[in-house]
Amino acid sequence: MYETFITQIQSNFGWIAVNILVPVALPFAVLACVAIANGGWQSFKTLLVKAVDGGQLFWVALGMMASNCYEAFDAYARKPELHDEIAWSIGLNMAGILFATVFIALNTARSAQGQPVRPIVIFVSVALLLGMCLYYPHEHLKFK
Repeated sequence: MYETFITQIQSNFGWIAVNILVPVALPFAVLACVAIANGGWQSFKTLLVKAVDGGQLFWVALGMMASNCYEAFDAYARKPELHDEIAWSIGLNMAGILFATVFIALNTARSAQGQPVRPIVIFVSVALLLGMCLYYPHEHLKFK
């Protein structure tokens, strides 16, 4: 199964590039370029921490989950044999959307009050995004 998944990813590299690499990797590549122009490695570390400390990665994961829901809804009519899996996918993605939205709201409220960012917010946003980087293409290839 793992080899089939890797083969499918290799044959769908354009989709992976547009839907995973651009929203996840491109902002960090741009940060690296800005850091090189402004002071090197220390500048990059500062920019990187500032870029994720407010839970900004939740927004990327939120978009991936919303897109996954769209693909699942679209596949529901075309793939009756996957109705149970599609329903679970929609449910898990909707729960993830709710989870990310609550985290965004709570973190925004904390920032508005001038409170420091909790490290758990950064950890959860990175973990959710990495999870979606694996789950999103898996579901896309299954429902395609």
